[in-house]
Amino acid sequence: MTPRLNLLGLVLSIGGAIGLLPAQEPGTLDTDFQNGGTLLLAPFESTSFENAQDVLVLDDGSIVYCGVAGSVGNFEATVMKLDIDGNVDASFGTDGVFMDDNDLASDQAYDIEQLPDGRIVVGGAMGYGGSDYVAALWCLLPDGTLDPDFGVDGRFQYEFDAGEEYIREVLVTDTYITMVATVAVPGFNYDRIGLVQCTHDGTLDAYFGVDGAIIHTVDATTDVTVRAGTRLEDGGIGVAGYNYSFTDNNEYPMIAMFDALGYPVEGFGTGGISFGTEPGIYFAMATGAGRIYAGGRAS
Repeated sequence: MTPRLNLLGLVLSIGGAIGLLPAQEPGTLDTDFQNGGTLLLAPFESTSFENAQDVLVLDDGSIVYCGVAGSVGNFEATVMKLDIDGNVDASFGTDGVFMDDNDLASDQAYDIEQLPDGRIVVGGAMGYGGSDYVAALWCLLPDGTLDPDFGVDGRFQYEFDAGEEYIREVLVTDTYITMVATVAVPGFNYDRIGLVQCTHDGTLDAYFGVDGAIIHTVDATTDVTVRAGTRLEDGGIGVAGYNYSFTDNNEYPMIAMFDALGYPVEGFGTGGISFGTEPGIYFAMATGAGRIYAGGRAS
């Protein structure tokens, strides 16, 4: 029997599409799943915009994904759960959805992972008005409600400095949660790499980096924007994204390496950061078999 490979697509604006691969032939839509292999989810409201950013398949085959829902200027971090057949699991959150209401500004949710005990963590940012975005991690119980024993009321927040900051990748170990973030210089001229680490109860790990976190770049005038991260086989942290060149207005692929304590790896690139010589962007990163893989696009 051919193994069933499930690959989910994006949930698009004004609803969205989810497709699974394959039950019939490898690489074809699974026509036994919903509408010929695709599920179109209705919007939360008639004027709502929904955008899925990441998806997680649980051990029982159920599907959870994170993203945002709402209107421009007031997007809410959102998590939705489907059963293995693509039906909304109404027992999760409220009618299948967790949405963190924040009337101050838009929130963002970019990555979803599962802790060893079954809880779900979602990384992104909470908005507090204007350009005030703080790196945020939500922790949900398996029933889709915030874990009151995690961080403060189910949320871990960390403010690197006065610039905008967004968690783009969440890396889970048996003990810690490491968050990989883009941290903007106040004034939005340049982005930098941010790393912060907490325990599974949402307590900042003071032994990681400098008092729990680190901001890193090449110099004060080099833009380094994060789009992905991965846990390396030696316990270190890989980061991928791009450098925007203000000289020729192009993006160039970027990979950075950090050790398990959050410090740049000496001897890798410049200060632990390596840039490609041809225009492009890395959007994804993985490691295995002694190799590091990064995927994206060439410009």
